[in-house]
Amino acid sequence: MASILATQLIEDADAIVVPSKVVAILENRFVYGLTINNYRKCVEDIKYAKKHLKTADGTSLRDVDLVGLDKIDPSRQIGSRYSDNPNQSAYRIAKEIKKQSHINIDVVISDSDSGGARGIKLIGCPTVISTPIGATNGLRLFYCMRLSVAAEATWNNIMDTPVVVVKPYQEYRLRDGIGAFRYSGFLQANKEADVIAIVGDKQ
Repeated sequence: MASILATQLIEDADAIVVPSKVVAILENRFVYGLTINNYRKCVEDIKYAKKHLKTADGTSLRDVDLVGLDKIDPSRQIGSRYSDNPNQSAYRIAKEIKKQSHINIDVVISDSDSGGARGIKLIGCPTVISTPIGATNGLRLFYCMRLSVAAEATWNNIMDTPVVVVKPYQEYRLRDGIGAFRYSGFLQANKEADVIAIVGDKQ
């Protein structure tokens, strides 16, 4: 948090996008035994993964952990998995920033992959370019998707930028729920007002 605040870039009603891997590292969501050679098998077979991988906290691997497995240091057989509760993680980050600076922001946690099957498995709807997996309450799901994509494009073109700061347009800065807790777990399309409204219009 200190490094984010030290930039002096963030203001009230801004949003930041944080990669899921960064959150995993901050929360010690490490797995041991992950190599370049067994990575593909681990992400495809939960029984194989449970047999060959150990978690830092001793908890069992879940199906969603396989989606989020990421190599950190293959030479030492260290990898990472998603935060246990991405919405809670986003809220903790926003809460800590507010505590240290009195600045109220929204936080999006983004995974750097996407697709029909992957998006549906993670958040209940297809995604493009990247997938937001957690967020605070001030951003609608579709806006989380937009910020996730914008951040991914930035990460792909600018090195050493682990966190992206987004300055919403003026009207959107007046939104409700900035920095507030959303609900427990991952983002879920069936809990989101913008997605539910669209489905309702078609029925």
